[in-house]
Amino acid sequence: MLAVATGYLPRPADAEDVLQSAFMDVVRFISKFRRASSLDTWLHRVVANRALMRLRSRRRRPETHLEDAAIEDAGASPRSQRSPASAHDVVALDETRSLVRLAVNRLPEKHRAVLLLRDVESIPLRDIATLLDVGLSTVKTRLHRGRLALQRALAPRLSPSVA
Repeated sequence: MLAVATGYLPRPADAEDVLQSAFMDVVRFISKFRRASSLDTWLHRVVANRALMRLRSRRRRPETHLEDAAIEDAGASPRSQRSPASAHDVVALDETRSLVRLAVNRLPEKHRAVLLLRDVESIPLRDIATLLDVGLSTVKTRLHRGRLALQRALAPRLSPSVA
């Protein structure tokens, strides 16, 4: 569940706060759990909803954190099993991760949510529809549009230059 929260909120402290709030919601509302979906799906939805609520409130009351860049780097997805061959490769990989992270964070919230749930968390499309309380076709559309927007945002930066 922490990974779900971190997918929405790159600062570990924010993700932990959201997770704690989500678990308090789970305790408070467990009696309203409908067994139409699995408990895992319901827990994902509670955490995702809490994270989305945090993002919405942040939009209304923007915060400035000096340590954002350092914390985002620390909260980045785990490095691949294979280590890069040179220092140049390490720098290039870190720059690419930063570009992708920034581009994902700039996506509209509805596209970012679906993209993270599907491509990072590997949650099935039907479960995402349940989590977000939208139709399956809406999830597919948002995923497609999110991927296209991400591709457009990254293309100028990641494409090799033609001289």
